[in-house]
Amino acid sequence: MGTARPSRPTLGVTLAPPQVLAALGQEGVLVLEVPPGSPGVAAGLRHTHRDIFGDVILGDVIVGLDGKSVRSSADLFSALDAHRAGDRVRLDILRDGRATSLTVVLGERGVAGMLEE
Repeated sequence: MGTARPSRPTLGVTLAPPQVLAALGQEGVLVLEVPPGSPGVAAGLRHTHRDIFGDVILGDVIVGLDGKSVRSSADLFSALDAHRAGDRVRLDILRDGRATSLTVVLGERGVAGMLEE
């Protein structure tokens, strides 16, 4: 009999390439997409989009997870790996230049409909 693999936690969002924030001189991880039904949408994360004039409106920038600083996607994955699917975590974000926090219930990586970070 095979051993069950431990489930890996996910926010279920798509992250922007790191060059986007680097070009702005900002640390953190930019949320590019938040698919319907994902843990991110349930928590209220905002995605990057274009307004009616075609200007890019940046989504939320993740800068911390449960008190751990998130400066890059590697930091985010490391912080996520300390948790399990179903855990409630505090996500520190920058939204429109202001710091705020959201509570997210982590999903399971690889579940249908969940995108890998």
